[in-house]
Amino acid sequence: MIAELQAAFSGPEALVQLLTLVFLEIILGIDNIVFISLTSDRLPPEQQHIGRRLGLAAAMCTRIALLFTLGWIMHLTKPLFSIPLGPFTLDVTGKNIILLCGGVYLIYKGVTELRDMLRLVEERAALEHPDAGPKKTLTLPRAVATIAVMDIVFSLDSVITAVGLVDHVIIAAFAIVIAILFMMAFADVVSDFINHNPEVKVLALFFILTIGVLLVVEFFGVEVNQWYIYVSMFFTLLVTVLQMVYKRRLGSKLERDASSVARPGAVAQFVRRSPEYVIQLATCLVGVAVMGVVALCGVDVDFVFALAAFLFSLVVTVLQRRYSINLLRMHEELAASGKAPADDGDALRQGGQGEGAASSPREG
Repeated sequence: MIAELQAAFSGPEALVQLLTLVFLEIILGIDNIVFISLTSDRLPPEQQHIGRRLGLAAAMCTRIALLFTLGWIMHLTKPLFSIPLGPFTLDVTGKNIILLCGGVYLIYKGVTELRDMLRLVEERAALEHPDAGPKKTLTLPRAVATIAVMDIVFSLDSVITAVGLVDHVIIAAFAIVIAILFMMAFADVVSDFINHNPEVKVLALFFILTIGVLLVVEFFGVEVNQWYIYVSMFFTLLVTVLQMVYKRRLGSKLERDASSVARPGAVAQFVRRSPEYVIQLATCLVGVAVMGVVALCGVDVDFVFALAAFLFSLVVTVLQRRYSINLLRMHEELAASGKAPADDGDALRQGGQGEGAASSPREG
């Protein structure tokens, strides 16, 4: 073992390979962190912290096991049978079957979670709404087992890539351990940020759904550059954070201007009704302008990234706005029934101004 370590780290290129793999594992592991956060959220509050740690530990064991079963993994890339599709023939491999099953599960997970979120299942239960149903929960062993199994899907391609980038498998194993320890350190921060910001949770769920669609598409032999999705996610996260800051400031301004009798103009009404779209459009215009300037400087720019990011952020913004409107209506229903305080300022700041805000008394 010591001799193998000495041989693996005998030159400076080993350190470069290690750092490169650690960086790639952390960046490409964001989908796994999101999935772990969403899965651990179904645990009882007192078990969520240990659930994330055990889930990441299981993920680390899964990836290292895949590393040292490389022969089995490479065998999964060999066709098992073929499916005729008109002029094309689809070669089905073991790897494709794993990706298909994982993709279908992620689509199911994303769709059901988004549906429950738009229906305000958890919010209704927390506020004891008459239509509230029981919150879906998981046991700790089931949550850890789900994370471990799904990590095979998330890490299959990255493990094959890792082995292709290094001269010794032991270097890839060290990179995986370091990356997992790094993710363990920030798992709670990421999970708390997602769970305490509904807008970000909508983004996370749509990201999981999109990854599932990509895996299913890959089963049919269509290769899609996953960096389009990663760039779109980070861009949409930036848009979401700007929307959150802007809506909170707008909500505070509306409260200060509640006594004003002047009716705002058409532009001001649109800004108050749809602050999400204003920020989304402004950010996209700035992004396109920056890419245009870079292109004029002679640098090759792939504008497909801009188109993918715009469409991704637009769909997420529509879902976030639907959640906001539903949340505002629920607060109004509870206030009207006398089961909640009539002051819905927090709901307005969190969920935007809703469809009927322009005609509310606060705007005169």
